Amino acid sequence: GDVLVAAIARNGPESMLPSPPVLADDPVRVVFGPQADYFSEEAKSRFLASCFAVTAEADRMGMRLDGVRLDHLAEKGGEIASDATVPGSIQVPGNGKPIVLLNDGQTAGGYPKIATVISADLPRLALLLPGATVRFREVTVAEVEAAARSREVALRALIASMRPMLDSGNLDLS
Repeated sequence: GDVLVAAIARNGPESMLPSPPVLADDPVRVVFGPQADYFSEEAKSRFLASCFAVTAEADRMGMRLDGVRLDHLAEKGGEIASDATVPGSIQVPGNGKPIVLLNDGQTAGGYPKIATVISADLPRLALLLPGATVRFREVTVAEVEAAARSREVALRALIASMRPMLDSGNLDLS
């Protein structure tokens, strides 16, 4: 017999709209490394110049991408001793298809990481559905720091704008 009352959603300060989806003309920013030396300059150029499609193998752990093959240098190979990973790490297994690790990704991995998505762009990337396309753009450390500061300002503004939902008179707040 319980009744739950819900207010009609409004487009106001109490709602949070998702960031716009990442499109091929709005690249996700990355910094190369930590194992970018496992890839030729040509492979790194292809990584930045190509469009990748999100595959159906995408969840909170990671996002597999399909597109050009990113070959490892023959003398380095396609595996490394397991080392630390962070959300945004872009691993490239032996098949040459990148995997972007997301929030629930593992903490260590054995594939070379060509680049890392900057933390300010991870939420945009995580919104992509299978079939969506994405491109990458290399940025400097100074640009990463500026993006992080800008995102922090936006987050603080969002938090400051939050207000309690209006009580419809049917809620017992005691």
